[in-house]
Amino acid sequence: MKSIKLTDVWVVCNPNESKISDIFLNKEDADAEYTKLYKEKYDFCRKGNSSMTIEEFENWIKFPIEYSVGKVMTLSEALKEIVEEAEERFIEYGPEL
Repeated sequence: MKSIKLTDVWVVCNPNESKISDIFLNKEDADAEYTKLYKEKYDFCRKGNSSMTIEEFENWIKFPIEYSVGKVMTLSEALKEIVEEAEERFIEYGPEL
């Protein structure tokens, strides 16, 4: 039986939320999931900001989407980023968080 390494599988990870929803055996599937999530978030935000011009919206949306959707990475990278984010929050807010 072949074992799977943490560097052999892909995820769409948002370290800010410590969230990994699906694990993919190839990067192309993870990229497709990211594209789907990005489009859903983009369309939702565009409806709520319909008074903005396209140019204003495109400039505004970059950070919120990247922050909320996350990015494609290996499971190993995702776990490392989640641990680093947790450590940073602990240092900043202490054990009360």
